Amino acid sequence: MFRYILLSLLLTFQLSVAKGQHEADNWICGGHDTYIKFSTGNPVLYTPPPGICGLWEQAYCDFFFTGYCASSISDSQGNLKLYTNGEVVWNSNLDTIFDYGTNLEWNRHSSQSLLVPKPGNSSRYFFFNTPYLLTNEGVKYLEFDVTLNNGSGGLVAPSTTLMNPSCQKVTATYHANVRDIWVLVHEWNSNVFQAYLLTESGINSNSAISQIGTIHQEPIPPNPYGVDSGSGGEMKFSTSGNKVVLAIRGLDRVEVFDFNNETGLLTNPWSLEIESPNSIEFSHDGTLIYIGTDGHWSSLDTASVYQCDLLAGDSLAIVNSLVPVTASNISENWLQLGPDDNLYYVQTFNNDDLSAFTSPNSSGVSCGLYTSYLTIPGTYCGGNLRTLPNLFRPFLDRNILFSNKCLGDTCMLN
Repeated sequence: MFRYILLSLLLTFQLSVAKGQHEADNWICGGHDTYIKFSTGNPVLYTPPPGICGLWEQAYCDFFFTGYCASSISDSQGNLKLYTNGEVVWNSNLDTIFDYGTNLEWNRHSSQSLLVPKPGNSSRYFFFNTPYLLTNEGVKYLEFDVTLNNGSGGLVAPSTTLMNPSCQKVTATYHANVRDIWVLVHEWNSNVFQAYLLTESGINSNSAISQIGTIHQEPIPPNPYGVDSGSGGEMKFSTSGNKVVLAIRGLDRVEVFDFNNETGLLTNPWSLEIESPNSIEFSHDGTLIYIGTDGHWSSLDTASVYQCDLLAGDSLAIVNSLVPVTASNISENWLQLGPDDNLYYVQTFNNDDLSAFTSPNSSGVSCGLYTSYLTIPGTYCGGNLRTLPNLFRPFLDRNILFSNKCLGDTCMLN
């Protein structure tokens, strides 16, 4: 009886913790001013107040604009804290608190930027941005405190270069201790991954280095469109943090690796050849990968979202499991897991609505494509929805996450 009661208490506590995770509830998306909230469990459009938007029915609201590399972060109660387009950082009042300036304008066209929480400090957040074509600028990071300037937020220290030269890729997951954070980036003209540990003390400059997989470099011959370099394409952890998937856009390749979240090292590479992959995502359970290809800045007459089953068998069987799960289009296809059970995607320059796979853990057409899952009317204050925000991956884990709560403590019953 004692064990049963204790187990029930633990399960009840774990479920309450899971329900309290809302750090990925606010999506300020790439393009012009599209703000989507998941606070009710389903995605809904949010309209900023007139003081910010003005006559938003007649023009863009312009509280946000980016090419591609949006990122946003909220607290555990779902309150927006910061969001970025890779070169500017805004606070929860939609006010600018940092701007790199026009000399680094290229950052907003990079594949990814990222906001992550600082371990052990609920008011501090780290922002990582990656270069677009100027790979020699490297990955840079900043630390923000949202309590500075009477709660408006502010910069803690000047910009620091993490690694140089760099690709347009950055993703993050928890260390095995479920407290510290691994920030993963990739060198340019190299096959080296560097995983940096973020702790309560800040960034550890001694990275875990994995020399594995494809050398990220310019394609030979060069791509005639000028934008499809080997630097471009997204990289993401699975939500559990045990795998990494990346798209090498200019080299027409997708790669998957195992990740050791204790050592920060990658192993067991597997690759797939597919033309012009730009966006990438895992299913919630990590058994499937979704690949968004680009028909806008490539030679493709048609593009699509493809699915590949990592449990299909050997390498050849996995490659042969590749199937399209959307209709063909001539757009860019961008993917992002939601804080709910869905995987969302958007077609840049083709359809402003937010579409979804409502059963993303299911293979083939059973993944449940729902086009225009969230319709964005022409009267909305934003403009075109181009891409979806890059998020701290553990915030999307649908499994129960907790640490150091009550295991090992003494429990007494009257």
